[in-house]
Amino acid sequence: MTVRICDVTFADWVGLEHEGSYTDTFIFHIDALNGLPPFGYRPLLQRLVAELNKKRPGASLWIRVDAPGEWYLAENQRSLLRGFGIPYIVTRANENLNTTVFPFAPGCFSISESSSCD
Repeated sequence: MTVRICDVTFADWVGLEHEGSYTDTFIFHIDALNGLPPFGYRPLLQRLVAELNKKRPGASLWIRVDAPGEWYLAENQRSLLRGFGIPYIVTRANENLNTTVFPFAPGCFSISESSSCD
């Protein structure tokens, strides 16, 4: 299901459970068949993350790559090594995700209060 935050659109959203709280994780889908080289997504993702930081502080990003073989996925991971200032992870499109695989802890939220996933 497509999720829209003002002028920014993501493929989907998921709240990953962590110790009774939930992450605010947005999903961006990359398909190798779109014709863009792996490094071509970085500028777009930087703009999306900047807007996400303004509208949803504490959010995290899950980048799901749909591609045959390993090269395209590995090049996407390499091109995003410098990061975005928010927790993000790059996986294959068919992989499941949990909060332990983020390079640093995403923000977690409960109904009554906000906290960190640390």
